[in-house]
Amino acid sequence: MNLDRAAFAKWSGFSAIGLMAVYFLAVNTHPIVTNDSLEYLDHSRDPGAFGLVFKGYRQIGYPITLMVERWISGLAGVEPLLFTALVQRLILAGALGYAVWLWRWKAAPVVLLVLSPGFLMYPNFLLTEGLSVPLSLLLACLVAHFFRLTDSPTPSLNGNEPAIHSTAAVTVAALATFVVFALVTLRFPLAVFGLVPVVFAVRAIRGALPSRSAYMAILLVFLLVGGVFTAALAIENKNEHGVLSPSTLGKPTQFWGAWRITFALNSENQDNPALEEFYDGGSPHPRIARTASESPEYRDQARSLEEDIVEMLELAGVIRNQERLLAIAGALRGGRIDDLRSYTDTALRADARSIDEAINRNAFALSNGVEAFAERYSDGLLPQSIITSPAFPQFPVANVQAMLKYLLPISLVGLLALAVRKRQWLPGLAFFAPAAVLALAMGWMLHDNVRFVLPGSVYAIAGLSALWCSQRGGALEQT
Repeated sequence: MNLDRAAFAKWSGFSAIGLMAVYFLAVNTHPIVTNDSLEYLDHSRDPGAFGLVFKGYRQIGYPITLMVERWISGLAGVEPLLFTALVQRLILAGALGYAVWLWRWKAAPVVLLVLSPGFLMYPNFLLTEGLSVPLSLLLACLVAHFFRLTDSPTPSLNGNEPAIHSTAAVTVAALATFVVFALVTLRFPLAVFGLVPVVFAVRAIRGALPSRSAYMAILLVFLLVGGVFTAALAIENKNEHGVLSPSTLGKPTQFWGAWRITFALNSENQDNPALEEFYDGGSPHPRIARTASESPEYRDQARSLEEDIVEMLELAGVIRNQERLLAIAGALRGGRIDDLRSYTDTALRADARSIDEAINRNAFALSNGVEAFAERYSDGLLPQSIITSPAFPQFPVANVQAMLKYLLPISLVGLLALAVRKRQWLPGLAFFAPAAVLALAMGWMLHDNVRFVLPGSVYAIAGLSALWCSQRGGALEQT
């Protein structure tokens, strides 16, 4: 038996290494710079000029990451934008190897998702999603590791858990909490992951774990630092936009979501004469910009855009609350709209001759040229790429939505079923609640796009593997 276990452990290690190798060989690694990316890159050049939050909702976490990576890339002699995409790819590759090490073949659901070509493109985006998606998988692995360490104690001769076991669990909990805070600083809706350190503290109290005070200290530090950061965001937004909220300017994004539902999901509305002024040439942004220029005060902008949303939906024959329910259902199936798909499709088709098109599909590069783009955003270096296999991206599926449509609801239902059957209430809550709340919140805001719900989706699918791998059926009777 020991030989079998040793062989299996060795096989699992080689499998993890193999997965990481496939990860690099599967899809080209290059920076995808969207118009949103430009704002993060500008923020990273001079964080003090924009403060903790730009435009009321673009937080400083990702710009600071870009700033640190640019400094390291200079030391390493690597073009900075490529270095960022490479780091994000490495984090996801490492998290995938971690998942296989933890769950072996039961990691199949999350491996299937991560190794799909469309998914492999996400770390290439110089957006919060490019980092939050890898971090969400890493967080799921850390949460699962914590419960493994605390659910399967190895008593010593005096009946107490060995000190090394307790220390490992505290260390994993601290690392997970650090990842949670990183996610919060990237995008405020990801604060739903803040449930994780709370669950750790509850587990320590209910399970009478050693070092309970350490888990309480981790939770208190998270709440203190997170609270200070949240308050600072809210105060800055109050000073700049007149709204005391850590994430403001929400009405333009609500209009953006309503517009996409009206014209992207229901393309027949594009030719409706009654909606011509809202279609506005095929983009919601001109109307948002005009409203901002006509109404300098955000409260006036919000009022005007709300009137536009109501009128647009009425003309389209859409009942807003009904559409919210449809959007929530869509979010629980991985999102109905993938607004980044045009970028991913272009990038998947790109080869060495057309890579500039995939990298520089943004307003600044198109208007000013690649050289000017490099001078401003890439320290004067032309964007670079790692070209590997142009054939693999067509296999097995490029569309992440097609996979999430079934995999995410199966995972959410499976999480609940396994939590009940194995009496794993806290792990079930830790994996189910953040993903479900994020999907519900985004759906209610009519933002059921893949890019917004993907971090929670990855987290929930990984959670299914974690509970599937758990061996603690009837654990409450055993403790």
